[in-house]
Amino acid sequence: MQFFTGAGSPGTLNPRKLALRLASRGHEVHVIGTDHNIINDGVELPESVVLDRGGSLTVHRVPSARGMRKSLRAYP
Repeated sequence: MQFFTGAGSPGTLNPRKLALRLASRGHEVHVIGTDHNIINDGVELPESVVLDRGGSLTVHRVPSARGMRKSLRAYP
C-alpha cells in the first residue's frame, strides 16, 4: 500500500507533481493509495481531475490500518 498525499494535506508533494505532469501531457493517470494520512492521522479522500489537454488524474483510496507509524505523530 502506498502513501499519496492529498492536495491539501501535509506530506510530500513529489508523487502528486509527477502524476499531474503526466496528466498535463494528455495521459490518463490512476493512483491507488491509502485512505489514511500517516503524518496528521487524517483521512485522504478520492480525487478526480480532468485537465484542459484531455489528460486526467484519478486517485483511488483503499482502506488501511490506523496507527501504523505512531512515531510520526510528533511530526510538525
